[in-house]
Amino acid sequence: MSWNYTDGRVNGTVSIYTPMALAGNYVAHLLANGGYCNIADPETFTIVASPNGSLSGSGGGKKVIFIGIDGVRPDALALANTPNLDYLIANGAYDGNATTNSATFSGPGFADITTGVTVYKHGVNSNTYDPSFNFKNWPSWLDIMERENPSLNTVCVTSWGFFHAAISYRIDRRVMHNGYDIGWDTADLRIKNDAKNILSHDDPDAMFVYFENTDEVGHIYGATGQKTLDEIELIDGYIGELVSAIEGRATFATEDWLILVGTDHGRTDAGDHGGTSPDEKWIFYLAGGTGSDQGTSVTGASNVTHAASALMHMLGSIDPSWGLDGQPKGLSTNN
Repeated sequence: MSWNYTDGRVNGTVSIYTPMALAGNYVAHLLANGGYCNIADPETFTIVASPNGSLSGSGGGKKVIFIGIDGVRPDALALANTPNLDYLIANGAYDGNATTNSATFSGPGFADITTGVTVYKHGVNSNTYDPSFNFKNWPSWLDIMERENPSLNTVCVTSWGFFHAAISYRIDRRVMHNGYDIGWDTADLRIKNDAKNILSHDDPDAMFVYFENTDEVGHIYGATGQKTLDEIELIDGYIGELVSAIEGRATFATEDWLILVGTDHGRTDAGDHGGTSPDEKWIFYLAGGTGSDQGTSVTGASNVTHAASALMHMLGSIDPSWGLDGQPKGLSTNN
């Protein structure tokens, strides 16, 4: 399933990318905002497989992947058995005392992460999509990369429709597994499998990958409850598979990967979030891979740091006209 918003338009066109660009028969629906009521007759169409369905990237050079883990406090990360994240931390740059800039909901947190600016610019203050959200003037870092260098292959693999607003249809590929429909645990598994497949068999230059079920479990069992830690450990295994896929690429020796990992918000010990307590605002920032300043600590990171770091690594500089609120942190001196 994939979708895009019309942003209030009553005519024109909207581009919708099908998950993994799979050949087959599809049905397009035009639905009323916030519901499932058809306001036009559904249209049936067919996608025919192309001779080569792979992304055609550079086969080398700079690459970046951001892996989002929803609602994980740094102390929970430290308590869980996470050998893959531990490896990235030990061989990367890490801030275990980073903080959110916006309300401690996923919408504002991930809007910060995708755009590199705070709520005062992007306008996202809740999890509910609103046409007033200003992604047009404050686009995602994937969109900026696509605009500045269209030859880059840009991909996002997510389970939440919010990202179809925050990351536009202009990027090269969007994969969606709707967690509301199939369950967040199933969505996370499919996201891992698709991201791993893309890394192993295609040639993405910049990727955004999102795992959500840590937040669902955290709400029920608390920030550091055993089942929450178990879920973090599961996602750590998924991350290990993604890193192995990166390192197993035929062109890996000629590539310079920046592996960013972050979370949108913290939570109270009981598992809640949405307030302004230190625990709810407590997050982490991790930059790993050869593109990072390996084996170092950084300070003062926040959710707007990821976009700045990704853009600096891939494009070599930050244009002041982009108006980013964050600064790159933990990057290799070769960037």
